[in-house]
Amino acid sequence: MRGFEILKDAKTLLIEDNQAVRHVLQTAITQQGCSLTAVATAEEGLRALEKQHFDIIISDFRLPGIDGVEFFRRTVDSQPNSVRVLISGCADESDVAEAYEIGVHLFIEKPFSLTTLFDKLLPHIENQVDRKSRHGDGTDRKSDLKNKETPKKPGIAEQPSILRSKKAFDFNWY
Repeated sequence: MRGFEILKDAKTLLIEDNQAVRHVLQTAITQQGCSLTAVATAEEGLRALEKQHFDIIISDFRLPGIDGVEFFRRTVDSQPNSVRVLISGCADESDVAEAYEIGVHLFIEKPFSLTTLFDKLLPHIENQVDRKSRHGDGTDRKSDLKNKETPKKPGIAEQPSILRSKKAFDFNWY
């Protein structure tokens, strides 16, 4: 799949309470040689962030306990260089607007295919890699991607429709 070379250097945190969705994403990402930590709750995600930096953080909106928006509100300052992705099958327009206001870069509506996730995520990662190569950050860590500029945050009306593909790599879930 296009773009996995960029993602291979990125450390990803996935917060998803649905075990099936978490397992599929974990399998798909790790089979491509990418680093992924997958947890079921925002509280577990907060503990993971205490231990290491993540380049990409993907969180479901509806979680037991702390929801995805509140999770990002609590972590945006401690993870300023992370690409933040909120996924949901139930968020309304005000939830999405609030997520963008607090620093979420990308909202993806469930159901979605893996291709859709990666196609939407890659421009954000490529932008950070480009910024790092132009400006550097004073470290030798490949995974410490810069996040000072991100692609324009689309509003709900600008979100592309969910792509459905018959490829073996793609499937959708709710």
